[in-house]
Amino acid sequence: MSPNFTDLVRGDLSQARDFLALTLGYAYVMRHSARQLLAYHNLIDDAARSLNQSTRDFIRNAGVITTQLQQWSEAIVPDCMVDSVRENLALRPILEGIADQCQKLSPTPIPLKVSIKSDQAIYADPYQMQQAVIDIILWLAPQLPPGGAIHLAGGSVQFTHNNFTVLRSECTPGAYSVIGITTEPLALEDYIAAAEALTMPPKPSPDLNMLHWLGVAKIHHGDLFLHRDGSQRGVVMILEQPPPSEETTTPESAVSSNQETILLVDDEDMIWDVISNMLKTLGYTVLLASNGREAVDIYRNNPGQIDLVLLDMVMPEMNAREAFFILKEIDPNVKVLLSSGFVSEADTQDVLNAGARGFLRKPYSMRDLAQKVRDILDH
Repeated sequence: MSPNFTDLVRGDLSQARDFLALTLGYAYVMRHSARQLLAYHNLIDDAARSLNQSTRDFIRNAGVITTQLQQWSEAIVPDCMVDSVRENLALRPILEGIADQCQKLSPTPIPLKVSIKSDQAIYADPYQMQQAVIDIILWLAPQLPPGGAIHLAGGSVQFTHNNFTVLRSECTPGAYSVIGITTEPLALEDYIAAAEALTMPPKPSPDLNMLHWLGVAKIHHGDLFLHRDGSQRGVVMILEQPPPSEETTTPESAVSSNQETILLVDDEDMIWDVISNMLKTLGYTVLLASNGREAVDIYRNNPGQIDLVLLDMVMPEMNAREAFFILKEIDPNVKVLLSSGFVSEADTQDVLNAGARGFLRKPYSMRDLAQKVRDILDH
């Protein structure tokens, strides 16, 4: 799926971060291209000293433009390295959720095999990283040979300075979380050995999708590599591992000990998977509804069984405001937590004044979700 930025006009923060990722991917490829072009210009300039003045003027003018392009791209890339909403997440459920989501999105079943080297945490923005990996899988699927399968692997790999020199990557040596998506079952180290940095413009040139994936990896202080070894194709994404000071667990006080049930209401499948996985990890039972009408029906048909409704504000068929007031008629004590990436808390004030228990701005971290849900359920 190509990045879709039409929702930017409605103020969607996740779309804004996707736009930054795409722009950052462009900047990295531009920087490398400018370096190559400048080196080529210097070579031509030396050879052109014996040519006529008009020819030398053309070459000099080209050099001015190339130098400006190179200086701009060198300056802009570090400034764009802003932190996303990153947190520690269990790698296994993330990859398994990605596999499930790909089957839902593909018009035909995708032969997909998941292998996880270690049951470790990954330090990532769950929305951005999961969307990028899903897009890579959907990009690879049509390239599968008859009887082939896509292999999705994850784990941790130690990179040396020599490794990154060979890969022509600017990453700092150390341990990185690695996600490999390829058409052959290879060990993670073999994925890397057969890869090349996407920053080195491949042929054909990278499309918007590839530049977006590269930007996502760079936002995570990592890199993206294309794996092309004969008939074997794929993409390897490496992500920075959490700093030692980063907490790796959610406080026990924020975890459900009573198997409470939460009704998650959202019309985006990606949100379903990410937030549902978060809630299940915290010990909650999760019911799903894709719009306000479904939410009302599910709540009405399960009296006394739903402890909290997590309600997205912008949905088709029946919006959150309509759904909320119907839920209040069904159960005056219903607990509703509002959420949106499009509207602000101020825009939901009428619903909050009418009894909704709180508001979460998307995208949010597992820690914020866990704490907010626990606060509402305990009061």
